Amino acid sequence: MSESDARGPDGRWRAVAIASAAVVVVLLLLGGRTAHRAKTAPEFCTASCHVDTAAKHYTAVGHTALSCQSCHPISAGTGIRLAIGSKHQPHGKIAAATCSSCHNETEAKWERIALTEGHRKHPGGAKLDCLSCHLETSHGKLATAAETCTKCHTDVRLHKKSHTPVPPSADPGKLEEHKAQCTSCHNFSLPGSKSSKGLVTEACGVCHSAGVVPTGDVVQATVIRRNGLHGGVDCKLCHQPHEKASGPKRACKTCHQIQIVASNPKLPKEHIACESCHVQHQPIESAGSRCVTCHEQAKPKATGAKSTALRHDQCASCHLPHTWAAAPNECVTCHSRQATLVQTQSPPQHQRCTNCHEVHGRPPSGAICGTCHKENARKLLAGPVKHQDCTSCHNPHAPQVKVPTTCAECHKQPLHQMVTLGPPSHAKAGCQGCHTVHGNPKADTKTCSTCHKDKITLVAKATKVEHQNCQSCHAPHRFSIEAPSAPCAKCHTEIAASTAPAAPHTGKCGNCHASHGNQTVTREKCLGCHDKIGFKPPPGNAEHTRCASCHKPHTKATFAAERCGKCHVDKASVAASWPANSAHRDKCNKCHKPHDVRDKEACGTCHATHQASIAASGKHTCKSCHAAHEAPPADKKGWWKKCVGCHATQVKDVTASKKHNKCESCHQPHKFSKPDCKSCHATQAATGLHVKKGHADCSKCHQTHLGSIPGKTECLSACHVDKTNHNADAKLCTGCHVFKL
Repeated sequence: MSESDARGPDGRWRAVAIASAAVVVVLLLLGGRTAHRAKTAPEFCTASCHVDTAAKHYTAVGHTALSCQSCHPISAGTGIRLAIGSKHQPHGKIAAATCSSCHNETEAKWERIALTEGHRKHPGGAKLDCLSCHLETSHGKLATAAETCTKCHTDVRLHKKSHTPVPPSADPGKLEEHKAQCTSCHNFSLPGSKSSKGLVTEACGVCHSAGVVPTGDVVQATVIRRNGLHGGVDCKLCHQPHEKASGPKRACKTCHQIQIVASNPKLPKEHIACESCHVQHQPIESAGSRCVTCHEQAKPKATGAKSTALRHDQCASCHLPHTWAAAPNECVTCHSRQATLVQTQSPPQHQRCTNCHEVHGRPPSGAICGTCHKENARKLLAGPVKHQDCTSCHNPHAPQVKVPTTCAECHKQPLHQMVTLGPPSHAKAGCQGCHTVHGNPKADTKTCSTCHKDKITLVAKATKVEHQNCQSCHAPHRFSIEAPSAPCAKCHTEIAASTAPAAPHTGKCGNCHASHGNQTVTREKCLGCHDKIGFKPPPGNAEHTRCASCHKPHTKATFAAERCGKCHVDKASVAASWPANSAHRDKCNKCHKPHDVRDKEACGTCHATHQASIAASGKHTCKSCHAAHEAPPADKKGWWKKCVGCHATQVKDVTASKKHNKCESCHQPHKFSKPDCKSCHATQAATGLHVKKGHADCSKCHQTHLGSIPGKTECLSACHVDKTNHNADAKLCTGCHVFKL
């Protein structure tokens, strides 16, 4: 019997039961393992069915550490069925509760995300679950926010075709991310993150900032100043974010309940349209500067001069914004001080501002006064440039001039001199006493004649034009002359320089010169001091009657002699021909007495020896040979040629003589006494009959200027008359009577 038979029926069944139990255990173990794998292992999904998931989808940010089953739950039975090949078994459906298992408000981070504007609107307000928006992107699919949002919202993106420049480094596969998306403005991000923004101006500034959007396309939010029009205000208050047309679409009156005053039927349509004056995002004050775009009178002129309007900061300074009405009496609003002056200190014609001010014309100058004050304006043309402007002296709003207070504003120093240094009468008369109010204010001699008639009569007789003008000597506003010579020195500089202590007349100029009138000093004036000079001018000589003919008043008297040559040119020329060491070359007063030229000094003053010799001769004087103003001969021998003037016969005889043919051979200058022949003929005088007493005098026998030897005739006629018959036949006495051995 076999072993199986031996077991019997019970044994077989027991074996089957054990085997079956083992199989069940194995199956249970395998099923449990499979079920666990199906619920937790991503490979369970991607290895058999979802093999292309990794290729089709990117791992979602934040979900990289999660398995598929973390979001797609699978039951154990479903997992086993899927494992044994039931591929069409529904499984892995995501529920909103699945998301909230991780993204719940118990964590601070998710609580803050839930409070963002986007999450408050969608899960909160619209009661949408997470999968309504995040289902498409749960695996990191590159679905844009616009693709997600447009499932529910119509595509109303303002920048559907974004103008935003794409960075060069951008991933070509992610270019869509750089375009404007719904989330570019609507915030779903964690507060504080880089992508977090509020649905206000901050969100707009992400794109509308310098360097992101081309300036020519839109206004950059970064250049909108807070003091600009609507600066710091939420952009969407004016701009409709989902409108494709640019510019504000909300009417201004939505916020600004400003009623345009239409009482003026001439109000142009440009004044009703807000954008005519107000520019988006520009400072509110700039609206006033835009008036020039339409109003020509508010533009700067070609000359560069600003109009009256442009001298105010804004047109709105006078024109009330939104009504643009302006009235002349409104000037007082800003110009209250001027208005008070006009009302209290101006004539009725000045009461209205527009009488002088052209509203949109050039600012008025003093020339405007000539419109009414024609005569005074004409006179002012003769005055200095500054005085030609009426406003130089007249306050336009209080034109009454207060003299001298008004004058002192420019002429403070002259006024001070007049009050402190000038005559009291001038201070009492004031500026107008001498100066013309309208016209040329410069005072002249004619002005002075009003009070000083006697002096003006004298001044008119002055020899020089400068002395006929009072201001030449009298300093304006001082007038009094404390030091009389001081004014003279201003013009007569060379005289002032010559009044050194050694110079004459160093006293006051008025001692000699008349203060008013002819300043020429007369002889009588000079003789008033110089009364002991013995003045005796030669009769008929007018020049010698005037002191100034010889004397220069402000130089030493000794210089007078140097001036003789100016009149006596011929005599001065002769004097100059004398040798340098000669007294005759010296000044004329060496011979002529200064104040009586006819009374001349004796020649002996200089030539004492010569004059004594002449005096001894008894016949000759200095003038016998020397003329008073005669040029000297080339040498001293030339003086002997003058002998012929008186001694013509003798000179003729001498010239004919063989030996004694020159005067100077026997005569000595300045003595002219009979010569001593022995000076030359000493031998003859001691020889022969020359020693006889009667023959000692040479001139008894010899003719002086002939130089001939005496014959018989001379002997018998001169001394020996009684010897006429002695040897009457003898021709010569000297034949027997020997004189020369």
